[in-house]
Amino acid sequence: MKIKKKHQVDERIKLERQKIGNETCIFVLLMLLISAFVQQQIFKAPLSQYIVELAILLIASVYIIFRNIFSGNVNNKKPLIFVNCLVVSISATSLFVIQYIINGTVSERGLGSDILSFVVMFAVAMLGSLGAGLTFFFLNKKRTQKIEKKLDEDENSD
Repeated sequence: MKIKKKHQVDERIKLERQKIGNETCIFVLLMLLISAFVQQQIFKAPLSQYIVELAILLIASVYIIFRNIFSGNVNNKKPLIFVNCLVVSISATSLFVIQYIINGTVSERGLGSDILSFVVMFAVAMLGSLGAGLTFFFLNKKRTQKIEKKLDEDENSD
């Protein structure tokens, strides 16, 4: 009878493999985003041609966010939430302005109305991302407290 030896992998090697997998995931998601953008802006393709890329991007992003929240891997820093909200708002508004410039659309009511549209877009993006960020913050905080409580109970029972 032969005894099989378990092959043990060094933790550093496991960590490096996980880093490579993480970087690959980020790269693939970025390529999906670029693919959808190119199809929309350059090739003027209908939404039906790149909806799958957008759906995969959205599903993967939501999975990553929720997986990190439920495992307690998110930083509990409120200032970071506000910075992220500002970045999201500026990015969304910039994309809106770029789309506006590319299409060459001008409001019938004039430039003042267009600037008001940009301000409203910024405010909506800010409020939306702030709401989502704070929701994720509190969900993560609650989950982290639950994990810490369980660990404390396990530690006290030993």
